[in-house]
Amino acid sequence: MRRFLIDELDAVTLDVATQTSDGETVPAGTTGTVMAVWGQAEAFEVEFDEPFTGLARVDPSMIRAHQRHE
Repeated sequence: MRRFLIDELDAVTLDVATQTSDGETVPAGTTGTVMAVWGQAEAFEVEFDEPFTGLARVDPSMIRAHQRHE
């Protein structure tokens, strides 16, 4: 059962650049997977793979598009 419009394991595409927890820049247009939802979907922990790897905290306003995981 889904709790939020954007939920765990959904794919999200960044509208703006962000930084991973390791300080690597992830550019706008990069797609990652939501690994955790903070609060009432106030932010998401997103995992990015190649070519930009790492975890980043992403606010909903930073997301251009998302695809539901079924």
